[in-house]
Amino acid sequence: MALLEMNHIRKHFGGLEVIKDISLKVNEGEILSIIGPSGSGKSTMLRCATMLETIDSGEIIYNGERVAWVGPDGKKVYPKGAKMKEVCSLFGLWPDTEYVLESRDEDGTCESVSFCTKPESCTLDVRRFGAKGDGEHDDTPMLQAAILCCPEGGRVVVPRGDYCTGPLF
Repeated sequence: MALLEMNHIRKHFGGLEVIKDISLKVNEGEILSIIGPSGSGKSTMLRCATMLETIDSGEIIYNGERVAWVGPDGKKVYPKGAKMKEVCSLFGLWPDTEYVLESRDEDGTCESVSFCTKPESCTLDVRRFGAKGDGEHDDTPMLQAAILCCPEGGRVVVPRGDYCTGPLF
């Protein structure tokens, strides 16, 4: 059974058709990448999948349960209680800091979750940015990227190797 199915999804904003008959199926354990130029409908498709936007035609099935569709009369159908949550990515978090995330439902109900970052979660290894350290490849952009992404108080780890670099900044 598919975790998520989107069948023949269409979405318009005024006269502009942003999503044009898109269908996809994601099974449990699969990883899906959505790639396209700016303005091609990637975010809108994800917002439709999480029911933050309504669809103009097609259907959405989550874990085998039909959660959104457009009926033969053109009416959008979202069964009561059918809702999904959006996952967010957080960037620029500081080490040893507590954060609180809040979300509000359509009825105004507020739900909050708190978490604390750990110092070791802010350690970046330059190899994860593509640095080779083999003496043959230019590692300058990878070292620059690791340094720029590291928050204040974090660490950039440069394992032993033969790194070819120019001026870093």
